[in-house]
Amino acid sequence: ALTVEASDPDEQFERVIHAGQFPVGVFRTDLDGVCFGVNPRWCQLSGLTEEQSLGFGWLQAIHPDDRDRVLLAQAEERARGRSLRIEFRLVRPDGSTTWVLSQAVGALNDEGQLSGFVGTLTDIDDRVRAETALRESEERFRNLVELSPDFITIHRGGIMLYVNAAGQQMMRCETADDLIGHHILEFVLPDYQEAAI
Repeated sequence: ALTVEASDPDEQFERVIHAGQFPVGVFRTDLDGVCFGVNPRWCQLSGLTEEQSLGFGWLQAIHPDDRDRVLLAQAEERARGRSLRIEFRLVRPDGSTTWVLSQAVGALNDEGQLSGFVGTLTDIDDRVRAETALRESEERFRNLVELSPDFITIHRGGIMLYVNAAGQQMMRCETADDLIGHHILEFVLPDYQEAAI
């Protein structure tokens, strides 16, 4: 648990987000996206110093392929005064990348008017890489099944849910829809039905 001592709630907040063990990056910007504060975790994630992150320096930490998308989302957030939630990559000066989830909410001034944004960056790199690996594995499996010369079907209780291209050819069907939803035994000679399931 992370604890700090401070009598003033604002001072306590500042100490908490700037503690070295705080788990998420924190940033503050004005309405135009000009950054005027980041915490140490932001610096760890981005590879930038606090000074390098100020103003529009934070933009250099956004992966070039994601930068336009992030800027567009930020502009929409400003125009509508909404909170922002977006996933993108940070690229450090050494070239390494990290996927992060950025969430920001509007900050109000003493008159209750929107004056800027306070946001967080959460490291989601492990999750995104696991999802990517799973998608790639599923794609390889799908290609293997679809390109196989063998009749491959996925069925539940004998009702066909999927038939590959080779199966469609063997059954002389134009599309898989001609087979899906049918019981597999409809297409097996009676003498071979017991071995088919």
